[in-house]
Amino acid sequence: MGMHFRAVLPPFLLICLAVVLTSTSLWIGWDILGGLFALGGIILVFDMRGRRFDFRNVRNYLDAGHEPAQVAKTYQYSWCSRAACHAAASTIGDEAERAVAAYYRDNGYRWFHIFPDNTFSLNSPFLKLRFWRITLFGNAAAKSVLDKAARKAERKAARTRPDDAETPRKAA
Repeated sequence: MGMHFRAVLPPFLLICLAVVLTSTSLWIGWDILGGLFALGGIILVFDMRGRRFDFRNVRNYLDAGHEPAQVAKTYQYSWCSRAACHAAASTIGDEAERAVAAYYRDNGYRWFHIFPDNTFSLNSPFLKLRFWRITLFGNAAAKSVLDKAARKAERKAARTRPDDAETPRKAA
């Protein structure tokens, strides 16, 4: 399956904005501000790369049969991650896409929620190393959370499954 452009659309739009702001700042003569916008554009290129990784991870987890709402929960904290998760769910099927969209809608996320959660607080994600790891390299922590949930579900299924040793054998 191919990569959907919707998965990287948010960082792409922000890159376009960074290019406009950089060129405008340099044209006005605000070189320092133009340099900061250019640096933001470079970071957003890495963000596009991270969303591609997230797209592949979400698609693999949904293909493996993980619960779409659980997968959506691990990718809910930024606009870019939500877009990548939603795009991956749309490649899986209508049911997964509806489940992911319903999860985000039920948790209050709308189209205009562009900034990451808690951006304008003392707990801002821009001040945390984890946010920058996710932005630059994809959400590897989500992979470990989903793997842990899958192992837990397998153990639970194994406990509820009747054991072969307990089934009565027919006398020969």
